[in-house]
Amino acid sequence: MIQHNFTSLYKDVPEEQHTLFLDFRRNHPYSTMLFQNKELQYLSSGEGERELVFLHGALVRPDMWFYPILELEDTFRIIAPLFPPHMMSAQEAADFVRSILKKENISQAVFIGYSYGGGVAQYVAEKYPDLVGKLILSNTGVVGREDSIAQLEKFKKVVKLLPFFLMKKKLKNRIEYVPSSAWNAFHHAYFMEMNAKLTKRLFLEYIEGMLRFADEANCLPRDRRE
Repeated sequence: MIQHNFTSLYKDVPEEQHTLFLDFRRNHPYSTMLFQNKELQYLSSGEGERELVFLHGALVRPDMWFYPILELEDTFRIIAPLFPPHMMSAQEAADFVRSILKKENISQAVFIGYSYGGGVAQYVAEKYPDLVGKLILSNTGVVGREDSIAQLEKFKKVVKLLPFFLMKKKLKNRIEYVPSSAWNAFHHAYFMEMNAKLTKRLFLEYIEGMLRFADEANCLPRDRRE
């Protein structure tokens, strides 16, 4: 996104937060790796002896974790994969994460996953348990709901029928605010930036990706799903 659009979107964000976020982006460039004949990216920072893997949610990017990363990178080594906007299937995402850890010579880490990233973390824990020391999950249920595929199919039909400007409005209204938080303006601006280029086609591709993910996740033991 070009600078003047960024400035406009973040104009109501406190200057300190705005500057901190811009500095993070400048000082944390993405590393690139070849995975399944595609060039994919991830963030790598920190020099600590213990490793953390941050897995972002759908329709956002690893810099959703920018503040925790800044707070922790002096103590931990941190990896944060960038998943494509359409989202990977469960096995593909797990293999991508495993490939990053292999490249970075990391044998085990604590996995922190939000939403879609939490689903990926759970899938990695089931398929490659030796990689996962601990799981920390937030707002994740894609592998836990028995009706997830039916709900996603229903949602896909709604998206196909609904004018997309109304769909984006509904997405905007789902931004959660904490009355006592000083970060509400930032959360709003970040969400608007991430969704500025979202189209109906991209959103339908995302839903298709989530359907593949949910279908693969059905193989996981139900008693250990979150």
